[in-house]
Order: sequence, then C-alpha cells, then structure tokens
Amino acid sequence: MEFDQICAYCKLDPKKPFYSIQEAAQLLDKPHTTVWRWAARGIIETIRLTGTSYQKIPNSEMRKILTPTSEEMPEADEQAAAS
Repeated sequence: MEFDQICAYCKLDPKKPFYSIQEAAQLLDKPHTTVWRWAARGIIETIRLTGTSYQKIPNSEMRKILTPTSEEMPEADEQAAAS
C-alpha cells in the first residue's frame, strides 16, 4: 500500500506537515507506546514543540518509514520491550 492509501484508510491527510505520536501509531498499525519508544531512541525523527513535551513526526519521516524498502522497523525491539 502507498502512503496516500494508508492515510486515506486511516482518515488522515497525506499532505499534513506533521503527525502526532498517536496518528503515527495509527498509520504504522503499532501501539502508541511503541512509536513513542522509537522516537525516544532516535529510530524515528521527531520535532519537539517549543515549551512543551509534545513531539511531532514530520511528513517526510512518515513517508520514509511507510515506503517499502529492504529494511523494516525493528519488530524485535517491540517484543523485547514487552518482556
């Protein structure tokens, strides 16, 4: 599935400049805690909103993650954290 199709399925705007952790989790079909953990470890690039603890994920980062490549997001990371 292409990024625009995934966004349409999740009812999110594919042209949105930034996504919240919750929206990114919805697009990636992962728990928001996993996405937050990836962001904390630097696996996913985020931008912290000035004066807050809120983080946003740039559209370009979401496109990079959701574009099929030979590398996948680390599933083992998610399973190890759950243990």
